[in-house]
Amino acid sequence: EVAGAGSSPTTFIYALTKDFSGTDEFSISVSEGDRESFIQFEIIVLPEEDSPVWQTGTVIPPRFIELPPGAFFNYEITAADPDGDPLKYEITNQGSIKDAWLQVAQDQEKTFLRGIVPSAISTKSSFPYLLKISDPSQRSIFAEFEIVVTPLNSPPEILFDLE
Repeated sequence: EVAGAGSSPTTFIYALTKDFSGTDEFSISVSEGDRESFIQFEIIVLPEEDSPVWQTGTVIPPRFIELPPGAFFNYEITAADPDGDPLKYEITNQGSIKDAWLQVAQDQEKTFLRGIVPSAISTKSSFPYLLKISDPSQRSIFAEFEIVVTPLNSPPEILFDLE
């Protein structure tokens, strides 16, 4: 669509439809009484890569996930690239744990975050993570979440010696 305002516009606005790419042609005419002039335009619009998106109905990882030591964590990542490009998944541990127990795993055509919470945790610990999903053009989406490990609290036992 091309539009100008007023009886003698000096500025015209050219608006494309969403996600348009290709060639577009239009002309603008200017008239004064019995005289008329035309100017032709040809515009080539190059395709623009789109960022990956969370698929409809996806539950983005909650900000805080609480798990006991030794628990198995399994979360399906459901993202897609509108351009159909393959996606790259990266998980970054933002905390101080030395070994990354949470990994990105592929299982057939699905992608998961998987891992077993370390069982040697004796105090409440927090592991912040950043999930980055990128397409080949380096456009990305992110999800920040934190896995909070709370050790199970067993009640104390009182033992009596009855001898």
